[in-house]
Order: sequence, then structure tokens, then C-alpha cells
Amino acid sequence: MAIENVYSYLEYLALTVDQLADAVIEREEETAVYETRLHEMNEALIAAQKAADLAEGRAQLAEAKAAKADEKIEELSLMLKSAKQSKKAKDIQIDLFAAPSAPAPAPVPVATKSHKVANDENALILAKKLDSTIDKVQKLIREARA
Repeated sequence: MAIENVYSYLEYLALTVDQLADAVIEREEETAVYETRLHEMNEALIAAQKAADLAEGRAQLAEAKAAKADEKIEELSLMLKSAKQSKKAKDIQIDLFAAPSAPAPAPVPVATKSHKVANDENALILAKKLDSTIDKVQKLIREARA
């Protein structure tokens, strides 16, 4: 019986060695999967870092452009203020409603009524244009004072 016990023990050892070999192979496969995942994650991390660096560079560039734009706005606003002040100092307001400096020429006598109708229509057109011009001038005066 001792030989039978040795054979059964050897079979047990062979079975155990096979199980250990299978476990080692399984562990190596898991390790290979983990290494592959780790490599993929490292690549993703590197890509994310590059994207973050690129985004940070863009943000800094945008901040620099915004700062330049703010400086330009300040410069232009100062130029505009100085131009308005110098314009106010240079411009002498003309009184549009003051008495004329030279007398108006005498009107030409109208010979017929047909001319009178045409002249009346022309006078109405000119009066409308004058009203429009006066409104525009008053608007410009109000804007200049503001």
C-alpha cells in the first residue's frame, strides 16, 4: 500500500502544480491587462496635461489681449475727451436765430398768378426743409452739450 499512497500523493502534487501553474498564468494575464490599462491611463493623463497647458496658454493670451484692449480703450477715451474739450474751446456757437448781419434783398415782383402758385409750393417745400434743418441743428447742439 505504500506505493499506492506514493502514487496518489504524486498525483495530488501534479494536480497542485497544475493548479499553481494555472494560477500563475491567470495572474500574469491580469498583470498584463493592468499594465495595458496603466499605459492607456498614462497616455490619457499626458494628453490631458497637454490640453490643460494649451488651455492655460490660451487663457493667458486672452488675458493679455484683454489688457491691451483695455489700455487701448482708455487711451481712446482720453483722446476723445481731449478732442471734445478742444472742439468746445475752438467752436464759437453761431446764433441761428439772431438778426441777419446784412439786409435781405428786395423781393422780385410776381407778374402772374401761375408763378404765385408755384412760388407758394416752393416756399412750403423750403419751409419744411428749413424746419428739418433747424431740428437737426438743435439736436446736434443738445448732443454737444451732453
